[in-house]
Amino acid sequence: MALHQWLPYIGNYMGKVQCEDGTENVIVMRNVKVVPGLVKNLFSISTVMQNDWDLLTETKADNKVLKIKKNNVEYKFDKKVSETQMEDI
Repeated sequence: MALHQWLPYIGNYMGKVQCEDGTENVIVMRNVKVVPGLVKNLFSISTVMQNDWDLLTETKADNKVLKIKKNNVEYKFDKKVSETQMEDI
């Protein structure tokens, strides 16, 4: 396999986020580093903060939730990936 296939590039990523009510919204993340073949997505907290998003946390029923918020838009990160889940990939 050629080395250039593993080099990252910067582009836009279109994906879906699941809302609390179960509905899904399509979002576009701009200027993301794309690494072909990477099994999990990585998320840069410092990049989010540099783009004027607020970083918040909350605890619900012993579950810590990371939130980012900008104007009237808020995203919650409440799912954890365990080491066991990573081994299954």
